[in-house]
Amino acid sequence: MVRNQRSVRARLTSKGQITLPIELRRRFDLQAGDEVEFEMSEQTAKVRPVKRRSLSELAGILHQPGIRKPTDEELRVSIGKYLKAEDDRSRRG
Repeated sequence: MVRNQRSVRARLTSKGQITLPIELRRRFDLQAGDEVEFEMSEQTAKVRPVKRRSLSELAGILHQPGIRKPTDEELRVSIGKYLKAEDDRSRRG
């Protein structure tokens, strides 16, 4: 199977910045704040999107056998409680 490889161009600004063409942003569902990675070799550079992860995916990176993986809602509640406690502590001085 041959993939349809098209090239698109972007112009480099005087500050070394580029705007990713809309075709790439749409194709890879890239939004403000998303990251891209540059893979470099001697003669080329490839740009690839860095996969966004959900809270539940990140929770599994420190998996301990026998412990159930929390749901997204459980994570949101736990983070909310933690942030409230931190806010209370900072207000007390």
